[in-house]
Amino acid sequence: MRERVVRNFDLAERLNTAPELLDRVYNRPTLETLHKQTVKGPTKLNELKALAKQRCHQYEILNQRIERERKMFIITQKIQTRKDLMDKRQKMKVKKETVNSPAVYKFKQQRKR
Repeated sequence: MRERVVRNFDLAERLNTAPELLDRVYNRPTLETLHKQTVKGPTKLNELKALAKQRCHQYEILNQRIERERKMFIITQKIQTRKDLMDKRQKMKVKKETVNSPAVYKFKQQRKR
């Protein structure tokens, strides 16, 4: 029974859209919308490919910025650790420094007056 349902499944009917618009993953208009309004935005295949390429490029730029921000955060943590080490308090190294994280130290508790 399920096999028959899967074989006879019509995606265009299920999504209530035109079969030509099934390739659009986002902003897919329904048949009602197509009857009431004209389709806004690019409809030609060349324009859609150009927009997809541009979107992919923007995602690459975003990933580069996220990676750069992560590296800068690690560097600021390492600088702060070095500043903390300048204190005269006793300290004990808990974890070694790696590429992705600064060294971790445990400082002896000292009462401030």
